[in-house]
Amino acid sequence: MPGACDRLAMLDRSRNEDQEAEKEAVRKAVGNPIPKASAEQVAARVAEAERRRKRPADLNRLAASIVSDATDEDKPDPDAGKDPAAVALGRRGGLKGGKARAEKLTAEQRSEIARKAAAARWAAQED
Repeated sequence: MPGACDRLAMLDRSRNEDQEAEKEAVRKAVGNPIPKASAEQVAARVAEAERRRKRPADLNRLAASIVSDATDEDKPDPDAGKDPAAVALGRRGGLKGGKARAEKLTAEQRSEIARKAAAARWAAQED
């Protein structure tokens, strides 16, 4: 049934919801559903995506990125050598710091901060 395969290919090109039922009927009539990607194909696609990822424009960073990829070096732990208790306290303070500060400010203070921020944004646009 060569015509059914051609019809299936044509229907695959369109994404119309009305044709989904017809597409399924053609698949059943042909007797061979469209194969799903195998594990090797998925792995190949992932590897290709990693190869195509955007590289840094700066030559020094590009060189460091290439060396890092070639040597399979792991990223250094940013918390290495730090006191775990201090890291946890800093994280907790950072999570609630902005809210706590906003609750303590008066409406007039918040307005003044917003005014200064707007002036800084406009000054940056004029430069």
